[in-house]
Amino acid sequence: MSVKGALTITVTVVSLTIMGLAACSREDKSLYANVRTAPVQNYVGRWAVTAGECVSHPWVFGDTRLTAGDGTDCDIAKVDKTPAGYSLPGMCRRPEGELPGRLLITFADANSVTLTGGYYKQPVTLVRCAAQG
Repeated sequence: MSVKGALTITVTVVSLTIMGLAACSREDKSLYANVRTAPVQNYVGRWAVTAGECVSHPWVFGDTRLTAGDGTDCDIAKVDKTPAGYSLPGMCRRPEGELPGRLLITFADANSVTLTGGYYKQPVTLVRCAAQG
């Protein structure tokens, strides 16, 4: 192969690489049209009635689910931000049955919340569990 041929191949490969990278950097909004992006809610994580119960009886809050340390399991239908925390309408289950309702999370500070509503007629105070790992 001649030097001219090798130079032509090199220029072609470099040009194709640059065009490919340029295409990769363009954002195709149609790919993301149906993806719901929401910020992570600051109640998401592991909580417990006391720090000592973080392992044995954790309350695990996700964006759409609560698995409580007392055996309650809830599907969160929607997240409404309130001035003091969050309002979470949904459906909760216990061995005695299902109960639709609205859970209210009120922040005392970044590491302490009070939960009321649904099965929780009396307020339940929870503390944030330390990160594991």
